[in-house]
Amino acid sequence: MTSLVWLGLEQTSVANHETRFLEKLPNLQFLDVYETNFDDDSLMDIGQLPLLKWLGLEATKISPAGMAHLRGLTALEGLSLEKTAVDDGSLRHLAALRSLKFLILQQTQISDAGLHWIAQIPSIETLILGRTPITDAGLDILETVPTLRAVQCPDSAVTTERLERFNLALAQHALVRSEVDGEFQNSTNPQAPKVGLVISQFSATGPHFTIDPYGFVRQANKAAVFLDEANFDLYAVVEPGTASNAELAEILTSARLSQKVLNGTDPDALRQVDVILSSRFNN
Repeated sequence: MTSLVWLGLEQTSVANHETRFLEKLPNLQFLDVYETNFDDDSLMDIGQLPLLKWLGLEATKISPAGMAHLRGLTALEGLSLEKTAVDDGSLRHLAALRSLKFLILQQTQISDAGLHWIAQIPSIETLILGRTPITDAGLDILETVPTLRAVQCPDSAVTTERLERFNLALAQHALVRSEVDGEFQNSTNPQAPKVGLVISQFSATGPHFTIDPYGFVRQANKAAVFLDEANFDLYAVVEPGTASNAELAEILTSARLSQKVLNGTDPDALRQVDVILSSRFNN
């Protein structure tokens, strides 16, 4: 038992006073206790697991006070608090989780005020905030978080227009990370699938259903980062003569694609790639 890495107790009848056995599982890395009687006393036992990377506490009986027991989980990368009684103030304890990347707060009463604490988590990348009271003001707070990659907030008070602007800001963050941290791998693996990413000036500057034209960012930056992280051999597919456009040229340079540009109207050029991908085209 001491070598156990993954434990699923979801929807079981394990009582809160029966969780002392966790201290005998020092190598545990993944723990799911969805819809159980786990409470603050249980969190005290969970807080003693030094290698824990994922903790699923959905629909448990934990309270805001019990969140303090999580502060010692320095290896934790993913945490679900969906359908729990956590509140804004209790999120201050999460700021101590320096490895936390993925956080689910769906169907809680977390408001914009609690997002100030989320913004202090140094590694946070993905937030699930559906069915919470957060508003556009909450996205103003999250927009300052440079590590953030994705936020989902369906059925909240966030407006479509503000979410659209927020997603564009996330794409810009991704571009900055690639420049500062050398995030783009620029795969040289000869076996890597060759992917052509369409980056269209027509779609960037042409007909649009928003106040401003769509621009290049929404087509290129986030998709380029994700594809590169997956170690694909990435190429830019553009319309003839558009690679010299200042904004597009900047994107190509940052993504290390300046020397990997294909003419989208040239069949022979397109045969160099295995698949052609278009990220977002609304026109």
